[in-house]
Amino acid sequence: MKELMTVTVNDKALRQALKSVDAALADMTPLMRRLAETLKTETDFNFEDEGHPAWEPSVAALARSGMTLSKSGLLRRSITTAYDSSSAGVGTNVDYARIHQLGGKAGRNLAVTLPERPYLPVDADGNLQARVEQKLLDQTLSYLTEVTRR
Repeated sequence: MKELMTVTVNDKALRQALKSVDAALADMTPLMRRLAETLKTETDFNFEDEGHPAWEPSVAALARSGMTLSKSGLLRRSITTAYDSSSAGVGTNVDYARIHQLGGKAGRNLAVTLPERPYLPVDADGNLQARVEQKLLDQTLSYLTEVTRR
């Protein structure tokens, strides 16, 4: 008779890691908080660097030898984060924010055309800037790695 060889795998650690991932996916608030803060930080970088890609300088900024979208700092200071167990975001409630993000007609009789200057790290179609998308993916993978080690 042939003798069978039996191998027993101790999968206790694997099962525990999967339980941790399952629990983390049930309420992703900690991850979403991180992602929202990253979106805020990347928005700050857009203001500091005057865009990614670079914004067309504003006439006002050139006239005062200042930075575009930074005359009073109100728009930048108004950026807030929002997150819950399944989403993360960044935004503002400043009334002129949209025209600066997306560009378009502004002023009296809509006589001025403003170029888009995406200070939020997304384009007009809602696509993340490539470098920001990669950061969010890296953070998500890091978070999942952390929870498997709990």
